Amino acid sequence: MCGGLYVKARTDKSIFNGVCIHREWYRKIAGKHGENVLRPHEAICDILKNSKGVNVFVRIGSDFSMGVIRMEQKRYLNRYKSFQCSLSSLEEARKRDLTDDFVISGTVQKFCLTFDISWKVMKDIIVGYHKISSFASGSPRETLRMAAQLGIISGDIWMKMLLDRNELTHDYDGSLARNAANKIVELYLPVFEHFRDIAARYMDQMEKDDKL
Repeated sequence: MCGGLYVKARTDKSIFNGVCIHREWYRKIAGKHGENVLRPHEAICDILKNSKGVNVFVRIGSDFSMGVIRMEQKRYLNRYKSFQCSLSSLEEARKRDLTDDFVISGTVQKFCLTFDISWKVMKDIIVGYHKISSFASGSPRETLRMAAQLGIISGDIWMKMLLDRNELTHDYDGSLARNAANKIVELYLPVFEHFRDIAARYMDQMEKDDKL
């Protein structure tokens, strides 16, 4: 198994040390292997997903009230690193000629990619830091609204970015891209950079919490 954090948790509880343990996980494992027929030397290992979308290894031995969760390296950290890389690539547009069609096309593509990763990072923060696990299936619009309510972002500009992102996705002749390139560099790029700094603080705290 992958290296990770061990967390002891009672299977009859919903929350322990900030890790969400759903009762249905235990029912799935018990139903599959037969909770009542386990012998002391037997153990069960299964792979499920927690509320953050992280694979967890749930191991239940002879003590049915106790399980051990071994978590993979956090996907939220990998996603944040992907956001940083995508944003760094988008920042190169400041040095390019935004009248060049090739540069315009690349800038728009990088903007759309950076936006798509950024709202998913927001969702990681909402679920992982604020513990709003019922929000795990949120759409981009719902995620932006919740992030604004929690003070993670300023919602108005991000909603405009979402609208532009959706329009640019269907800009088949490139007419919208030519008008959007300057807006992306001058208006949206600083917003991404500000969010990068905010998200970094959340990531640091989430990583510290997971090590407790």
